[in-house]
Amino acid sequence: MYLFVDNFSNIRSVAGSEFSLIRRSSAALNWIARNLFT
Repeated sequence: MYLFVDNFSNIRSVAGSEFSLIRRSSAALNWIARNLFT
């Protein structure tokens, strides 16, 4: 049971870092697009 909880928290932290990376890159792309097209 503890192993399952530990694996779940690892999966959640990995998914969270992936999501934050996607958000950061999309924010950078939005910033670049705003500065290029205005």
